[in-house]
Amino acid sequence: MLAVVDTNVFVSRYLSPTGTCAIVFRYLDLGRFHLAVAQSILDEYERVLRSPKIASRHNLSEEQIVRATRFVRRRSLYIADLPDQLKVIDVDPKDDKFVECAVAGGADMIVSGDRHLLELGSYEGIRIVSPAVFVTFLELESPEG
Repeated sequence: MLAVVDTNVFVSRYLSPTGTCAIVFRYLDLGRFHLAVAQSILDEYERVLRSPKIASRHNLSEEQIVRATRFVRRRSLYIADLPDQLKVIDVDPKDDKFVECAVAGGADMIVSGDRHLLELGSYEGIRIVSPAVFVTFLELESPEG
């Protein structure tokens, strides 16, 4: 399974280290799914983690932020260039990059807590699900589940 993970899920893993978003990344570490990512997404991950509002809540050093995004890049299918042609989320066009990455990488799912993406539900056969639904899906697909 190949998934694209929205910034809110990536950041939430550090804000709630035992929460559902952290579980998503534990499953990534266990090889239960693969991640697709583009440079624009990695840049957003870092930018949001560095924002004063978020930085005051996670206690990560600059070095830890850089290591976190480097780790994601190494563990992911890296999409070098997004076409920047899709106009899917009219009310929040910056979310289009997640859909573009999913299409370019052939992803099965986009994992997001963003209501604009979640309201879309799917795009060209790519399901858009919350972290909780994604975790449930992975658990149901488990040989032990």
